[in-house]
Amino acid sequence: MSFLASSTPFFEKPFFAMTADQDWAPEWASEIFLEELRRFRIPLHIFRTNPSHAFDSALRTGEVEQGWHPNFLPGSSHGVSIAEIVGYCERHFPGASTVRSHCFAENTFSWRALRAAGIVADSQLGTLFQGHLLPVVHWTGIIRLPIYFEDDIFFDIDESELNLDTLLPTLFTPGLKILNFHPTFVGCNTPSRSFHERWKDRIFAPDSTAEELRWDGRGTLTVLRDLVERIRAHGYDFERFQSIVDLALAAVQASDDIIAPSMKRVLPRKLENLS
Repeated sequence: MSFLASSTPFFEKPFFAMTADQDWAPEWASEIFLEELRRFRIPLHIFRTNPSHAFDSALRTGEVEQGWHPNFLPGSSHGVSIAEIVGYCERHFPGASTVRSHCFAENTFSWRALRAAGIVADSQLGTLFQGHLLPVVHWTGIIRLPIYFEDDIFFDIDESELNLDTLLPTLFTPGLKILNFHPTFVGCNTPSRSFHERWKDRIFAPDSTAEELRWDGRGTLTVLRDLVERIRAHGYDFERFQSIVDLALAAVQASDDIIAPSMKRVLPRKLENLS
């Protein structure tokens, strides 16, 4: 089976999925983010950093799927070694099969450890709003699903306007359209990195509130709403991220010209092992 035949869906249309990096978000920000997605009826795949009543409850009710968001940077609260950090994720978020590391930090040893712990897919590569994105097979056998839209990349590049018209040449091209938002940025309607850095200590203070920290102009929350409305207006909807993982893995397993047959022993063996 050829790559074109086995992966036809990724060539024929865009596949939109909503993901988020928890990044130790205050509970009030997490609730605001979840309420927005409930309003739009969008499934969420949240990459977890820490226990949270809001996300733990949403997970129990099936509103969200979860993956790991390990912090491999120096001074990590997840542990001082790769083994400790992976162990933290295993204890707090058991059964997850996906990962995106904090700040996209990775190396050979961390990715080997994640694969050994049962990770089958990551969403680890941020792009410059690139069209025609396809799954990539990492050398560990982990299926890599690149990110199309990341909120902080967007306001880093286009801080003055946050104008989604700049994305129109690539937004509806075929391929992966994985969106990534941060609950803290949505809860604060963060308009820029400088805004976040200026208020960061107050945002993560135990007594912080949305009322004192929410930006009143155009920011991450309004961009989220605008982006979702544009996608829906063009007749598209959001897939479960895990469904896209399953589709990508099935295409790789079925084809003999994506990965050589002798190398398929590195891949996850059974789709039903995914969670």
